[in-house]
Amino acid sequence: MTTDIKHETDHTATAHTPGTWEDNGNGLIYGQVCGDDGEAPFVADVCRDGASGIYSAEERANARLIATSPALLAFAATIARMTRDGEDVEGREFVMENDEAVGTLNALIDEARALVAEAKGLAA
Repeated sequence: MTTDIKHETDHTATAHTPGTWEDNGNGLIYGQVCGDDGEAPFVADVCRDGASGIYSAEERANARLIATSPALLAFAATIARMTRDGEDVEGREFVMENDEAVGTLNALIDEARALVAEAKGLAA
């Protein structure tokens, strides 16, 4: 299933390679193996000079961030689906109950912290 997204140039964007994405340790990012072809789709190359064989700290950080992108997008989409306190829902003002709000926000904070740690290479 693809989702069409209109950009300012009015071109229709193609859906991205499905996550989870992984850094192969050499600056190349690959998606999940899909179907029977057995090959993970290529996503990105973060090395400025692949011929040198040197994978800098900055390139490793870029690779981690790129590889974390599908999870970050999914997290943002989860938050975007939430109803804000005071938002109109079917003609009525939504009022979040305190216990529900605290539980929801704590779970979002925990997930956000885990995703940030993973993107920064600090995940356990």
